[in-house]
Amino acid sequence: ELTADSDLDLVVVYDFDEERRESAGPRPLDAVIDPAFTEPVFDEARIDEQVRGLIGRPGDFEDFLDRTRDAARQMRFITGARMLSGILAPAQAGEAFSAVAAAVVRASLASVQEAFAHEHGSVPGGRIAVLGLGRLGSRELTADSDLDLVVVYDFDEERRESTGPRPLDAVVYYTRLTQRLVSALTAPTRRGRLYEVDLRLRPQGGKGPLASQFRGFVAYQAGEAELWEHMALTRARVLAADASFGDEVAAAVAGIVAQPRSPAEVAKQVRAMRALIAQEKGDRDPWDIKLAAGGLTDVDFLAQAILLAHGRDRPDLVGRPTDEVLLAAAALGLTGAEEARELVEAHRLFGAVLHWQRLMIAGPFDPAAVSPAILKRLAAAVGLPDAGVLLRQLDDARARVRAIAAEAYDRMGATPAAGGTASKRRKAPTG
Repeated sequence: ELTADSDLDLVVVYDFDEERRESAGPRPLDAVIDPAFTEPVFDEARIDEQVRGLIGRPGDFEDFLDRTRDAARQMRFITGARMLSGILAPAQAGEAFSAVAAAVVRASLASVQEAFAHEHGSVPGGRIAVLGLGRLGSRELTADSDLDLVVVYDFDEERRESTGPRPLDAVVYYTRLTQRLVSALTAPTRRGRLYEVDLRLRPQGGKGPLASQFRGFVAYQAGEAELWEHMALTRARVLAADASFGDEVAAAVAGIVAQPRSPAEVAKQVRAMRALIAQEKGDRDPWDIKLAAGGLTDVDFLAQAILLAHGRDRPDLVGRPTDEVLLAAAALGLTGAEEARELVEAHRLFGAVLHWQRLMIAGPFDPAAVSPAILKRLAAAVGLPDAGVLLRQLDDARARVRAIAAEAYDRMGATPAAGGTASKRRKAPTG
């Protein structure tokens, strides 16, 4: 019976669970209007504290999974918003995204261990450490990066069985515990997904056990691992560990990276690995910041080659950021000082563009499908007027990287051998 100018008389009815009166899910916009939003937070300790505060005290494990996803989503949203607002530089955003992931891994390991102990007790003398590799290890995660993880454990060989009501052998115990950890990080809940986890960088890749006993891990890396596996370890860091076990694992990894090698053999194998990736994945897309010839993969591979070829003489470089390793190329006689600075500038440019691509576009970056406004915003983000100028600058930087890297590898190849690594047949994962 409404007329053209009638008011609407409405009644709103609602219901809720009296035991759970607060709204579910994060409120990221609240954080954006908080005065603290303008503070450029990317310190791992502070972000760990913030993530734990958001998770709070879950009522049970399912509640923990939901709260963890809420916390990670809110912290990643804030990090992206700070980057969009100019509060965080892309490299700082990478550190912040990495710190959020590390905090979530630590919280998840602690929660999984507690729940697992109720069923199976603990292994006498048992210790566990979770390593982050790839961009997580180097603190360069983007907004949508997967997590590359390796789990290492140790226990008393004389007391292999856990102490709980349903005891397990130590190897089975840590294998299942690792499965639970991966599930906690990857399983979709009503709050959505958390992270994708990749365990292929563990010893023996997809054919090896999910978790590695410490002694076997060290023995494998020292005697069986191929060079590409040591390349992966150049960016490894301990994210979570029991007591002093993390220090032991970190020292072992540093020792593996710094073991003596033939620079010529390192250069040969790294070049072959790069060629294989180009063959299998292509290197001609100028907007593929990682895989385009002379792009981010080439810079990262050169830094890893420098560490593996010269880590014994320069152990201070092991575990240092990529830019510091690249600058050391001049002191090692692999490049001139100006060329080393060019490598660092290219690495920063590539990293910045990659961060902006991943923040603004989900999935592969196809310029034909991207709006002109996004292309312009991408160029402006790195201080350039338009996408055409950006593409020319990327091409120039990649050309210089190819030339400088080729000269550096040639100089490594001319270095007298002082040991060396045997060539293996097993192919590295290129995914």
